[in-house]
Amino acid sequence: MPLDFDQLSAIFALTFGFLIPAACRFIAPLKKFLDNKFPILPLLFGLLFPVNYLIQKTLMRVLPIFPALFQHPNMRFPQAVYEVREHNYAMLLMASAVLYILLKLDLGNEKPVS
Repeated sequence: MPLDFDQLSAIFALTFGFLIPAACRFIAPLKKFLDNKFPILPLLFGLLFPVNYLIQKTLMRVLPIFPALFQHPNMRFPQAVYEVREHNYAMLLMASAVLYILLKLDLGNEKPVS
């Protein structure tokens, strides 16, 4: 396979969390088409996905230059950086599910029980 699971998960997270919300923000027919078929996150929340990716890429360049910043007895720094990125993606995806559910709940229009 040309892509490993790590790359596929990054592509999925960036597409779901940032690219789709950005496209829906600027392409109204796409938003109208996906609105009731697919969870579309707010774009400001979606910015956290590429920020996570950029932090990982920055750490991969900075840590070899300053090895004293990373001191772990058993884990090499590339593996640790990938683990942190994956954990952040998992937390962002979980938070996006909770955020989407909260945004879709219609708490203001509850009917009183008679």
